[in-house]
Amino acid sequence: MEIKVNTGSGIKKNDEYLERTRIEKFAPSAESKTERVFASKIEPKRNAFVSEIKKEVSGKEKKGFLHFFGNISDKIIGLSIFMIFFGVPLFFTGITFQGISFEKQIYFYLWLLVGLVAWLAKSIKTGEMRIRKTPLDIPIFLFWGAYLASLAFSVDHWHSFFGFFGDPSRGFLNVTAFVVAYYFFFSHIEKERIKLALGAIVASGTLVSAWTIVRLLNLQIIPQVVLENSPASLLGSFSGLNIFLGVFVLLSVGAILKIVSLEKLSSTKKIVTIIFLFIALFFGAAAFVLVQSFAFWPAILIGSGIFSLYAFSRVIKMPFHWIWLPMAVFVFFMAIFMVGDRNLNLSRVSLPAEVSLSYGLSWDIIKEGMKESVISGSGPATYGYAFSKFKPQDFNLNQFYDLRFYQGSGLLFESVPTIGILGTVFLFLLVFSYLSVSVYLISREKDKEKTLSLSFFSASVILILGIFISKASGPIVLLGFLVSAMALLSIILESEAQANYFDLSLKASPKYALSLAFVFVVLSSAIVFSFVFLGKVFASDALAGIAIKESREDREKAVEKMQRAIALNPKEGRYYTRLGQEYLILTNEQAIGKDAKNNTEKIKKYLSNSILLLNKGKELMNNDLNAVEGLAQAYENAGLYVFESNKKALENYERAAELDPNNPNLQVKIGKVRMTLSGAMEDNDEKKAYMEDTKKVLEKSVELKKNFADGYYNLALAQEQMGSLDSSVANMEKAATLSPSNVNVFFNLGRLYQKRSGEEDLKKAEAIFKKILEINKDDVNTNFSLGLLFEKTNRKNEAIEQYRKVIALIESGQQNEIAKKNIEQINAMISNIQKGQNNNVQQVEENVLENQEQKIPEVEVIEGE
Repeated sequence: MEIKVNTGSGIKKNDEYLERTRIEKFAPSAESKTERVFASKIEPKRNAFVSEIKKEVSGKEKKGFLHFFGNISDKIIGLSIFMIFFGVPLFFTGITFQGISFEKQIYFYLWLLVGLVAWLAKSIKTGEMRIRKTPLDIPIFLFWGAYLASLAFSVDHWHSFFGFFGDPSRGFLNVTAFVVAYYFFFSHIEKERIKLALGAIVASGTLVSAWTIVRLLNLQIIPQVVLENSPASLLGSFSGLNIFLGVFVLLSVGAILKIVSLEKLSSTKKIVTIIFLFIALFFGAAAFVLVQSFAFWPAILIGSGIFSLYAFSRVIKMPFHWIWLPMAVFVFFMAIFMVGDRNLNLSRVSLPAEVSLSYGLSWDIIKEGMKESVISGSGPATYGYAFSKFKPQDFNLNQFYDLRFYQGSGLLFESVPTIGILGTVFLFLLVFSYLSVSVYLISREKDKEKTLSLSFFSASVILILGIFISKASGPIVLLGFLVSAMALLSIILESEAQANYFDLSLKASPKYALSLAFVFVVLSSAIVFSFVFLGKVFASDALAGIAIKESREDREKAVEKMQRAIALNPKEGRYYTRLGQEYLILTNEQAIGKDAKNNTEKIKKYLSNSILLLNKGKELMNNDLNAVEGLAQAYENAGLYVFESNKKALENYERAAELDPNNPNLQVKIGKVRMTLSGAMEDNDEKKAYMEDTKKVLEKSVELKKNFADGYYNLALAQEQMGSLDSSVANMEKAATLSPSNVNVFFNLGRLYQKRSGEEDLKKAEAIFKKILEINKDDVNTNFSLGLLFEKTNRKNEAIEQYRKVIALIESGQQNEIAKKNIEQINAMISNIQKGQNNNVQQVEENVLENQEQKIPEVEVIEGE
């Protein structure tokens, strides 16, 4: 029988097995030579077959592992997308120094990194990375490039890169994360995952709404310990919360319309889901009403109006019997707007006032900022620098003149001073491209169902308007990106536009495969580095936040935690500044304590540490007003112990005035330090000339702010020091008129009247001193000054009685060397009166009153931006 053995690739392995069976069946007997010859030809084939079987089993195991690996990657990608959309509105810890905006930003970064790890793992498994091309590719990279250029010329490179302290949303890192997240979403989100993202937002929005209702109606269903460490607004600000609730209402309507249009969904599931969504919609509407006083109505009405207009005009396919729902939502918003917040205040708790810059003031800052750096601006996330340096003098007429704003009245006004004309042009090109592409794709092909597209797009319009023409906190900027990305993606998918990809393949030629493998390794390293870096940043800020809370009870333990925070994140200048201020407070506590004389070494140590840390803070943030002013304040305190430190204080206050030239407070601080320095001058002519310049500085403070009580007060003290009593009294009277509740101003006015010693002056002084003692009968300085006045007007017995009262008050207070010295001096004064001798009242006024209380400047600590 003829045997044919085909070793070609076309024969299946099962056929090979049958061939081998036939050979063995028809082979000759064991003694036959033919058998031996035939067997020798068949054995190699058998070995090859066994080898192929093993190879096949091994291949299946490998394929199964990689298939499992790929499934895990896809699930992690889906999880990261869900957690980003679900967690951003909700997430907070309440333990960080920088606050909720910082926490949400770190949360976004970490879940994005989780998704990128899964994407990279999937790419390694498949041997290629596919990045979807989009209509916005060119505008995105033009804007990103302009942002990078602005970073290169920034006045604060670190914060322009990471984002400013308290709200990192304007940093280059966040813009880069937005670009990466944009392509991550477009490369992995299909229609089902858009529904996943929508479901995540609706679920989180429902929880945010419920939380808002519970907090603002003061419902006692949450433990007090939770309330103490939780914000009333989960979006950072109430204006941001209101914008989010408006977005949530529109997305809930979109979800309802989408569920109604699903034909494959069973009736039971459809009814249950719609009921849940209507409950969510009700919660969102109720919460919106509670915070409607913070509403930015142009954004809310335009966004809901677009949704209603498209639904009513039937431009897109939509369930006919449900067209009323978008219209009802628009009418709901319009009704609240018409009623007004004064007639609809339902909150049972007092809501904080939120202050933002006017558009006129923001425009003035733009005009002045363009004179310094028109192309690249001062750098991303540096609006605080631009505000302080370029704000107009008219701002001082505002009651909030001493506030420092780190965000403008929307990105429209914030972008020009920070990222310059170049970045602003590309930013508006990007937004215009997004809006035009979205409107075009939504409006064409009326037969296609685009409910998700319309709801996401309408919501994105609310967010874009809220971000661009009203003050927008970091969480709203983040949500604006997320919702806008989903809007464009859903529009493209529901329009069934052709998908084009940019492929990075390891299956290419060896030369390119090696290069791409190197890129993959670099990306892997960057992701690992980013995880570690962000973990350290968050941990350091959490330590700093805990330290701030502990500082109220145990300042030294708080200092230790702040030192650990700096060790984890040595790039953040704010930590150095705050720790330096903590040491400064410790210095002051030791200096005025009962055992101050024995704490000299500790005082020196604390003060030295304070100055060292504040210098480091200034080094890291050389153009930051808080850092420079904090250092000046430390040197001013040090001047109590080392007089030459006052010169350093003056130098840094003058630098602060360069950063904030229209700040009247800084002019006063410069004037006060100059007065201190003049006291040590021995040359009268030099001192006189120096005080003339000091007077000009203080006069500038009241020129900058006409109704500046503190400026008139210190100008009066300077004029007193120069011997111009009439001018001094006149300016102190102005200070008293502008600050009628300031006891210190009235005390010094009485003292000046007493010093000038006119007949009417002494009567006025006595009336002022007695009025102060009606408010605070135990005030040492006022009682002593009244005693001096009695002695000056020859009322000896009343003077002695008043002096004895002063001694009793000093003895009942804190005892130190100054107190003992004053008691001795007052006893001597009483003795002189009893002997019929007159005291040198003027000399006593200039010495005892000066030393009665050691004046230590108050430390203005930084609680966060």
